[in-house]
Amino acid sequence: MAAKLFFLIYAIAPLICDAQVNFQTRYISLGSQDTSVAISADASGNIFIVSSTNNAIRATKTDPNGNVLAVLDFGQGVIPAAAAVDAQGNLLVVGNSFIAKVDNALANVLATTSFPAAAIANANAVTTDAAGNVYVAGTAGASFPTTPGAYQINPPQGAGYAFIAEFPPDLSTIISATLFGSSVADCSGDYDTCRGPNGPGLFAATTATAMVIDPSGSVVIAGYTSGIPAPLSVEPYNYGFVAKFTADLASLEAEAVFNPVGTPISETYFRAMALDPQGNLLLVGDANNVGPLTGSNLQPTAPDDQNGFVLKMDGALQTFLWGTYFGGGVVQGVAVDAQSNIWITGVSQQSELPNTTSTSIAILPFVAELTPDGSSILNMFSSQFGGAAVTILPNGGAAVLGLTDSFLLPASPDQPALLMVANSANSQSSGTIAPAELISLYGTGIGPQSAVGGQVVNGVFTNNLGGYQVLFNGVPAPLLYAGPNQFNVVSPAAIAGQPTVDIEVVGPLGTTAFPTVFVGAARPQLFSQQLPYTIPFAVNPPPELETFAIAYNQDDTLNSVSNPAPRGSIVTIWATGTGLPADPWPDGAIVGSGSAVNLPITMSYGGEAVQVEYAGQAPGAVLGLTQINFLVPSDAIGIGRPFLYSVAFQLSGASTGIAVIEVSTN
Repeated sequence: MAAKLFFLIYAIAPLICDAQVNFQTRYISLGSQDTSVAISADASGNIFIVSSTNNAIRATKTDPNGNVLAVLDFGQGVIPAAAAVDAQGNLLVVGNSFIAKVDNALANVLATTSFPAAAIANANAVTTDAAGNVYVAGTAGASFPTTPGAYQINPPQGAGYAFIAEFPPDLSTIISATLFGSSVADCSGDYDTCRGPNGPGLFAATTATAMVIDPSGSVVIAGYTSGIPAPLSVEPYNYGFVAKFTADLASLEAEAVFNPVGTPISETYFRAMALDPQGNLLLVGDANNVGPLTGSNLQPTAPDDQNGFVLKMDGALQTFLWGTYFGGGVVQGVAVDAQSNIWITGVSQQSELPNTTSTSIAILPFVAELTPDGSSILNMFSSQFGGAAVTILPNGGAAVLGLTDSFLLPASPDQPALLMVANSANSQSSGTIAPAELISLYGTGIGPQSAVGGQVVNGVFTNNLGGYQVLFNGVPAPLLYAGPNQFNVVSPAAIAGQPTVDIEVVGPLGTTAFPTVFVGAARPQLFSQQLPYTIPFAVNPPPELETFAIAYNQDDTLNSVSNPAPRGSIVTIWATGTGLPADPWPDGAIVGSGSAVNLPITMSYGGEAVQVEYAGQAPGAVLGLTQINFLVPSDAIGIGRPFLYSVAFQLSGASTGIAVIEVSTN
């Protein structure tokens, strides 16, 4: 079986990306299950990234080049949602009923506050005014602590509301606070849960997801609602809304809802908002069944059932100036540069992005730059990066946050584009690597023009292909593949115990430095691939794509839809990133059968612990390829056809992502 996997590992083809050469990847230290949520910059160009890690907040500060300067973990039990940098360079972070201010050096938490538990408040957005006062917006219950004279202080009982609260710079008290929303859903549509003259008492909900302070000092929030305060008259579905308040939150100046079709089956969610230099609003999110969007010929019709979009609205909230769909997914972040060009990021099926020739059904993050009128794409790429948020730097460039531990910074256009450091098991970008891990390095013009496969001399893969070497803190790595846009390597054992690793590609034309990555004892990932799932389901069809493990059945045949594993049989899967084996082997060695000690892997199958027959170095393969043989439970419950079961394992506290295998009901 190892021989059959040999081709998949050592002769993998280069990744084809539509990447821009003026972006370069950078990494921060996060666990495999952690996520990043916000990115911002101070006046000096230093970058702050806020992430959710171990049920707490991790703030990371880098210099303008992306080099990590400081890391601070705080707020145990808090799930962060948004962040901003004030005029003094301090970092503001909000989350579930939590607000914090951290100094610019990430040395001290200067102030914290929270809303009462009865308020059921979740903060989703934060910003500051010219005086340094802090505005927070989100969603809350009827017990939220409003202030006298605010726009809405006595809501009807039983609904969820948007809220806005203003704090002084030290967060010591609430200056002003208001709710916004209605407790009553509009039941005029033919909707099962709201049908009939009396209805079931369905309550509406209003959620604020984004906030800006416009040039006049007014506070503008955006989000989604199913309430009916005029003119927000909508069906009991969610629709995007925008609302503008005076700075003291005493008066509602304007409001609008986006519902171009007006039918009870369309939904719109505003996820982020930005101001352009003229004071217009850019609103992004996702929607379904809202009909054609007008004013831009970029992508006027929806490519899928759920679609990303970009809308431009005047600052008075009177007119939607133009709108365009953007891919089959969601647009999650938006920012506008000094030239009024619009930067967006989100997630989409690649073939559904506008102006693309891709036929790939892979669902990946994307980054795009649009003209101010939304009619043209100036720059776009879709790969492993971006998807979470985007901000404009003091130098005018865009910094884009990835969904996990990566972010993108502008780079010199005459340098090779260094796209990512990835685990070779699934080509997923990873800023933390383990010793003896199979790793792929992706870029543009980083290797030999003609691809070269790995070469074994005296039982060990060489560390030189086509005149190129890859160095990890100066130590040459075994090379499994070298091409113009990709290297497949095995990280040297010498990196064990080191906090970070500098990766360099050395070739005939000079040295190319990759982003610094972090080192962990283990960072396991399963060998897998995303494929369409083709077996028809009568109800609840699965997603268009599933992550299928590369697996072999007990009869030494490839597991697939047409060749599922019998219950009670042994299935073999592979992984890498499991760390150094107990037996000492040279880097790049082909390990003989029976030479490795079993790894202490905890295996789960369909969420239940299962019997592991073997977990260790794959016999006859390069050091770093792990093989796991496990028993498919004999009582696995099927549905009369081959069915999916998820597989995953844990090692040294690190977990793999979930992949699936096919199991027979026979």
